[in-house]
Amino acid sequence: MKKTMICVYAPSNTGKTTTIKKLHELLGGSAKVRNNRNDFVDVIMIGKTKVGCESAGDPDSEQEEDLEYLMGKERCDLVIGASRTRGKTVKTVEMLEKKYKYRVIWLTPSYVYTPLNKETHDVLAQKNAEIIREFVNKLIQGRI
Repeated sequence: MKKTMICVYAPSNTGKTTTIKKLHELLGGSAKVRNNRNDFVDVIMIGKTKVGCESAGDPDSEQEEDLEYLMGKERCDLVIGASRTRGKTVKTVEMLEKKYKYRVIWLTPSYVYTPLNKETHDVLAQKNAEIIREFVNKLIQGRI
């Protein structure tokens, strides 16, 4: 499998972190929250594929350090992360894509750009995570 990053990108406050956390759980991870934004970084093995997950896709977050860790130090085969649709987070992903020679696949989850109650928000994030999990499975199997 070619080194790949799946970048879940969407506007702020639309469920990127929640989607990635739910996806991480579906893939067998159990990350611990590390700051008040609920962000995390973790590495899990799926068969022989090393998968890194990070959720710090906001400006002034630990995104760059997390991606450097996953791509550079851990040398993950697949990295799953978050980004807003423009600005610093996109530039960070593009810079590290070139530096570490990753293929980046930009995925936009379904979202509602309106504040919702937590239960409704979680239902949408869960469905997004299930869809992305199927994509990840096909990617690992070499079908994408």
